[in-house]
Amino acid sequence: MLEKVNQAFFKYEPPSDFSCGHYFEIGKAILKELPGQFNKNDLVSLISDYGEKSVLRVLRNLKKEGLIQTLGRGKNRRYVKTAILSD
Repeated sequence: MLEKVNQAFFKYEPPSDFSCGHYFEIGKAILKELPGQFNKNDLVSLISDYGEKSVLRVLRNLKKEGLIQTLGRGKNRRYVKTAILSD
């Protein structure tokens, strides 16, 4: 599974509506630097240079693209990197 996540990382490109480079950098850091399962605190400690809204937008887009899933709600929410099926 981790191999498929790594493959997805190398194919990752920001959605076309992301005109700023920092969205790509946030997404790349999430996919490359964080463990397979992480929470918001892990993310904030890694990506402290960017605003919370920017980070949450990238998380929503990664989820929409199938690169991560969410578990739980509110302060107990965890994010899990997932394998994507691609041909």
